[in-house]
Amino acid sequence: MSARESNTWDWLRGARKAFGPELFIRRLENAVSTGDADVDGSFVGDPFYIELKAGNRPARPTTVIRHEPVKDEQVTFADAVLAAGASHSFLVQVGSGAYPERRFFVIPGHLGRWLQSFRTEAELAEFGTEVYGPGEAIATTIRLIKELSSDDY
Repeated sequence: MSARESNTWDWLRGARKAFGPELFIRRLENAVSTGDADVDGSFVGDPFYIELKAGNRPARPTTVIRHEPVKDEQVTFADAVLAAGASHSFLVQVGSGAYPERRFFVIPGHLGRWLQSFRTEAELAEFGTEVYGPGEAIATTIRLIKELSSDDY
């Protein structure tokens, strides 16, 4: 089985079960503009945006993860969202199947330009946060903006 963004979305939307009506989440398919995040939502009044990326695990740990490239427009969108005070992250799925063959990393939105250069799994773990459930992915995305000051981006 190959890692795909649609699988990442299927996993992420499981957060609805954890949070119930306090969570609004949807996947956006937008052919009109480029750069908009794949997912937007709100949890108890905190808006968030998540860009989904998925890549297969390479045979060697020193090899970078090949996922859909992060476009300049996606970095610009992330920067604008963060400047406006909302939350943004990149959710990167590595591998497929079940844990530990499939892992998820939340990369803060302000690291979009860093993520444009493909990274190893170890680098994703170092600069991001590994999450084990979809609710944790959303909570981590929201927590990240609260930890940053507006001077950080």
